[in-house]
Amino acid sequence: MVAKTRQAQAILSQSFEERRVQKIYLALVAGKAPNKAVYNDELEGKSAVTTTTLLKEYLINGRFYSLLEVSPHTKSNSSNKKTPLDAQLTNNRRRSLW
Repeated sequence: MVAKTRQAQAILSQSFEERRVQKIYLALVAGKAPNKAVYNDELEGKSAVTTTTLLKEYLINGRFYSLLEVSPHTKSNSSNKKTPLDAQLTNNRRRSLW
């Protein structure tokens, strides 16, 4: 994002600081991905949760590729309990094409 004015820049900065901005990315990954998935990790002492939603699958030259919507969520780490689903998702991570 680029702000055209100092006032707009201040508003954007404050929005990010107050975590009012929702970040959504697109990712193209090799392989078949689940329709929806939640990945739990720890990043710099904070719980880092990433959700993915399958948007479309492609078959190119005999290989599958998945287009995903990816939403990261980071919050304070008050409890770092791992569930069996967390372990399964960690073991089934998809590799990015780039």
